[in-house]
Amino acid sequence: MQIQRVTSLLQGIASARSWLRKHIPLTSSMAGYDLFLKIANDTTAGKPLTLPSLLVGLQHPERVVLHQMRKMEAAGLIRSHAGLHAIEPTEKFLQLLKSFSQQFESLFILRKGLRDQQLVIGTEDAALRDFVESLYDHFYDLGWLYLHNFGSACFLMATPASCSAPKGTPSRARSTVMRCASWTSR
Repeated sequence: MQIQRVTSLLQGIASARSWLRKHIPLTSSMAGYDLFLKIANDTTAGKPLTLPSLLVGLQHPERVVLHQMRKMEAAGLIRSHAGLHAIEPTEKFLQLLKSFSQQFESLFILRKGLRDQQLVIGTEDAALRDFVESLYDHFYDLGWLYLHNFGSACFLMATPASCSAPKGTPSRARSTVMRCASWTSR
């Protein structure tokens, strides 16, 4: 990770946590926060929501997790089956998760999805593939670019060479100007 990104990442994480505490019931404690994220993750991944599976993924004692689950059930966020040994999120939980996802996506660019959409690597060489992905991540890390509105093009253009030189791979950047006579949004 580029050191320039640490401050903006920490600010984004703090903003996401603050939003969660303000809008999602029971997330002011770390146990409630962790449980919300674990249930959200396992729900979207299609994993079973059982007490054993939740306990494996959380670093809290069972009694603390059970206490938080009872509070979530009382708040209408989850429904329990078999005495909290299996749960399911309610519509209220899913709506809060949708709101949180929108908030989170407004703070962060999810790198893998962006890379998968924009980068095509035509090699079977795993080391070269890793290098190209690393180069892309450094080159297309626009977080610092937004912080330095003027004069950033020089740094942006120098990034590929500064990233590839330590690996012994020469590179150069080219700049292109594109002029469109007309353009319509589709």
